[in-house]
Amino acid sequence: MQNRLKLDNLDQYRKYNEVQTRNNLESLQQQIAGQREYVSKMEGQLQGQQQLLELFKGKLVQGQVSIIDYLNVIQNYKLLVFAKLQARTNLWLLMNQYNYTNW
Repeated sequence: MQNRLKLDNLDQYRKYNEVQTRNNLESLQQQIAGQREYVSKMEGQLQGQQQLLELFKGKLVQGQVSIIDYLNVIQNYKLLVFAKLQARTNLWLLMNQYNYTNW
């Protein structure tokens, strides 16, 4: 009787671990999809920021904007590049965690 209870307990523990692993993998897949979408949006923002930077560069040469405004645009661009780098790093970490869990 005790052996049967132990076997049942082990079987329930195994099923619990399988469900938990499946839930973790699904959660990681959703996070990866969200992070990929975020990275692609960041790339779109970077393209817009590059166009703005080129526009400000031309206006600076013509004397239509101040150097401070131009430096602010450069700083915003730099911050956006850094944010994209962080987002891509987070994506890689999530993918690594998914692969580790799925092994």
